[in-house]
Amino acid sequence: MFKNLKVGPRLALGFAAVLVLMVVISALSLSRLAAIKAELEAVSGEAPERLATTMRDLARYQGSALRDAVMQDDVAFKKKEFDQMKRARADYDQTAQALAALPLEPQVKAALDQAASALRAVKAPVEKAIELSMADDLAGAAQAVRDEVRPAQLAHIGALNKVVEAIQGASRVRFENADAAYGQAVSLIVGLAVLALALGATIAWLIQRSITRPLQQAVAVAQVVAEGDLTRQISVRGDDEVGRLLQAL
Repeated sequence: MFKNLKVGPRLALGFAAVLVLMVVISALSLSRLAAIKAELEAVSGEAPERLATTMRDLARYQGSALRDAVMQDDVAFKKKEFDQMKRARADYDQTAQALAALPLEPQVKAALDQAASALRAVKAPVEKAIELSMADDLAGAAQAVRDEVRPAQLAHIGALNKVVEAIQGASRVRFENADAAYGQAVSLIVGLAVLALALGATIAWLIQRSITRPLQQAVAVAQVVAEGDLTRQISVRGDDEVGRLLQAL
């Protein structure tokens, strides 16, 4: 295939293939970086925010269930609602443990601690309202819910809102840092690719020139000798194969 092709074009094709391969590798690297960035956008902060939102929903459910139950005359209905509240509280505790086990930023941990403190303040008023309701003191239970339970629950939900906001803020910062790192990586890959292409093209040209020029000189000398001129002066500057050929001529 290449037997009739001159040495220069052969070398050019070989170096061009290497340079094309470098371009392909750089393009694949950029494509993979873009895919990683897209995945980061999709999952950044998703798990912590989902857990915090679940905690807030469970806290709201417990508050509404308590208000519905304490004013009822049906004891069986009350017990059923109170049992559901206990299960919701167990789910809340489990979700809080799962969230605390994640690698969280300091501001998120601080907001989570405040939410835990606010939850502890809810426990005693809730137990008081339940006891009054089970003792058929509906008026006392309603007052306890209105004056003690409700403010404490609102403070707890407000603390959970701050947890969600802290997670969202931390996610934005994390994504911005990742986006900046992505931009730097892209710039580095593109810069190195351009530099490699430039150096590769320069080196390829120098190597090709160092081979083809002596060969051209050797061909010219051989043609002169073939014509019978043995007085041609030959300047040999290297000791490689082409230089030895010129020395032999």
